Amino acid sequence: MKEKYQKLIRNLRFYRDNLAWFEQQYQGKYLLIWEEMLAGIYTSYEEALVEANGEFEPGTYLLKHCLAESIDPKKYAAKNGIFQAIPNAQA
Repeated sequence: MKEKYQKLIRNLRFYRDNLAWFEQQYQGKYLLIWEEMLAGIYTSYEEALVEANGEFEPGTYLLKHCLAESIDPKKYAAKNGIFQAIPNAQA
């Protein structure tokens, strides 16, 4: 389990480190990141999920919706790797 978690962290870091380029090239697309590589580009989350689950072991890849908006840490909190809105948060 720890190995999957480490893979997810590395994939998230890869996404973050390349975010500016991804936003320029793939705005609005769903990106499949596996082994710190861009493994697929999709127009829908459902398509990306089906492809990812068919190719890779769950928990070893990252699916991200590439949007120009960044997450404001004052409005969102991470719990179990999922960002959730904080009710009545002030920016």
